[in-house]
Formats: sequence, C-alpha cells, structure tokens
Amino acid sequence: MRVMQVMGGTEHGGAEAHFVKMVCALQKAGIEQKAILKQHPVRAEQLRKAGVDVVEVIQEDFTSPSVTDLLRKEAQQFKPAIVQTWMYQATRAMPRGDYLQMGWLRGYQHLSDYRNCDHLIGMTKGVVTSIMEQGWQAERIHHIRPFAEEKNSPPMPRSQFDTPENAPLLLAMGRLHWHKAFDTLIMALPQLENHYVWIAGEGELRRELEDFAREIGVRDRVRFLGWQDDQAA
Repeated sequence: MRVMQVMGGTEHGGAEAHFVKMVCALQKAGIEQKAILKQHPVRAEQLRKAGVDVVEVIQEDFTSPSVTDLLRKEAQQFKPAIVQTWMYQATRAMPRGDYLQMGWLRGYQHLSDYRNCDHLIGMTKGVVTSIMEQGWQAERIHHIRPFAEEKNSPPMPRSQFDTPENAPLLLAMGRLHWHKAFDTLIMALPQLENHYVWIAGEGELRRELEDFAREIGVRDRVRFLGWQDDQAA
C-alpha cells in the first residue's frame, strides 16, 4: 500500500511533532510513503532518516494554486491508495483524485476546508464529537490519539532552568497559542505558594505570556523552556 502524507503546519506544534512520529512509525511497519510538507529542515531530516521520500514546499502560503498543482503532480506520479492531509492548510490544498483522502484535525474547526475528505480523524474525543455534531456520518469519523515514544531519558536538571531542587514543580507542554490556555495556568500560580512552572513550547504568545506573568507577580517562578524535542526528558 502507498500512502501520501501532506503537512502544511507551523514551525512548532504538537500536531506537527505527532505527524513525524506517525509517518516514521508507518514507515517502520513497512508502509511505502511519500511526505510533502512545508519547508522545515529538521522535520524533513527526521523523515529522511526513517527512509521516507520527502518533498519540501518552499511557498509560504501552502494553500496557493502552485502548491495544489504540485500536490496533484506528486499524486499522479506516486499513485497512492490513501492520502492523509494534516490540518486545514494541507487539506484545503489537496485536490481530489483516485485515492481515499483522510483529513486530520488539530482541534475544533469548521469543516468547510475538509469537504474533499472521505474520512476525518480527530486526536481527542471532543474533536470527534464536534465533527459528528457538524453532520458527518459516524462511520467516517475516527479517533486516533497522539502517542508517546517508548524510550526513557534522564530528567532535565532543574539547575538548567534556575529552579530550586525542593520546590513543587508543574510542567506544561504545547504550542504557545490561546487554545492551550497557558494564561489560566499562570493565573493560578499566585494561589500556589512556592510552586514553579515550566512551560515547554514556543509560539506567537510567548511575549504576551511573559508580560502577563510579570503583571501578576509570578514571573520569577515561571520558566519558558522554548521548544523541546526530547519530551521524555
């Protein structure tokens, strides 16, 4: 079976990280794949190391007609049985063809961008419920959860992020986007005396979240770790 994987995506994101894990796992299982993704040297290298044929798209706007033309040409040459499109940009750009199209949803989205799909995949039960409430047939909706890698890593030393060894420590991971509600986590910190928070992730709200932590007087107990590839550690 041949599967074509298409990812627009952002520079940092949990769904993007899951995309790499899923494609590498399918490759290891013997599925022949071609991955087409917005230019991202780190992701592309991870996929190539796993043996996946990778095409990087240099256009910033993944939904432009030139990207659709590229996807059509790649599908005609590769002749996949299944095309998996990850999130709305890739799904909107992918033309219909002689294959089964399965669209992955990052979160709660309107389904107008997914009208070409035969099946939809939600990463949480809440997303699956949202898809069903928008009129999709239950047999065409699937719940596939993100999965963790089976590996152990020594924990990151607290000293790396200037955190006392004996302080209660909270950890949150994810893209710094309003969907993730990191502001709610920070807002709770004044009620948790002596607790520290590590936020592992990157995104457009970083400066805003840093300023908010400073405004409510807890900036000295919040550590922004940036994007971390070693989730186990």
